[in-house]
Amino acid sequence: PPDAKLGPVDGVQYLLADLNERENLSKVLNEFARGGPLGDLVFFQRFRGDGDQWAGELETGLTATKTVIEALLGIFENGSAVVVVGSVIGRFVAEETSLGYHVAKAGLEEMVRYYAVQLAKKGVRVNGVSPSTFEKEESREFFRSNEELKEFYKKIVPLDSLDKQYSDRA
Repeated sequence: PPDAKLGPVDGVQYLLADLNERENLSKVLNEFARGGPLGDLVFFQRFRGDGDQWAGELETGLTATKTVIEALLGIFENGSAVVVVGSVIGRFVAEETSLGYHVAKAGLEEMVRYYAVQLAKKGVRVNGVSPSTFEKEESREFFRSNEELKEFYKKIVPLDSLDKQYSDRA
């Protein structure tokens, strides 16, 4: 949902549902579908529960994404877009993340390709975005003090905003 500090965003609707509760998710999707045409759909989901990480990541990352897209197929407008936010973890190994997370993110890349072909016939674009490194509180000092890494990012990041990003936050 929109950030509580910012409040609602004009023109933006959102679903609030536990992606792992199939019966409730179906009800929420059916209700949402009755609301009329859908312009764009963006996925930011990630399993954050306890228990079986493998099953949780696959259910949340892959099965829920498929369930939502297919439940809403009939209400996409011509020219709609679906954006799936993945991770570079789909292509690389990060020791601090589970196998299920890696497999789910890799699977999302293939799912994006599949739906891009299938939904193109309906005039719907499907794109995947795989963010790389995020500066988090626990890693902020490492990124800000590592000149070699900053120089490397300047070479590979297409936006010429890295200097501004670091100088604005200093």
